[in-house]
Amino acid sequence: MHELDGHLTVEIAEDVIFREKPVTLAPIAREKLSASHQALKALLERDSPIYGVNTGLGAFSRVRVSKADLIELQRNLVRSHAAGVGEALPERIVRGILLFR
Repeated sequence: MHELDGHLTVEIAEDVIFREKPVTLAPIAREKLSASHQALKALLERDSPIYGVNTGLGAFSRVRVSKADLIELQRNLVRSHAAGVGEALPERIVRGILLFR
């Protein structure tokens, strides 16, 4: 089992992708995620514009999204990136995509 802490080596990537070794997040990685989440929440509380979080995207980047519509915006962003066509990808490729993401 590999514990991911934010530093990914070629050896770890090969173990996860090609040898299907399990992974978990290291406590330090969880702490960093939590700190980022808290910082984002603080910015949102100050009503700071944050591209793609509480603003539109691209040509709509200067358009603010109301607090009432933020959940819908985020849900739509996930949905817009979740569509696919054709055969499902092999598990090995999916593991690699998720690892690098």
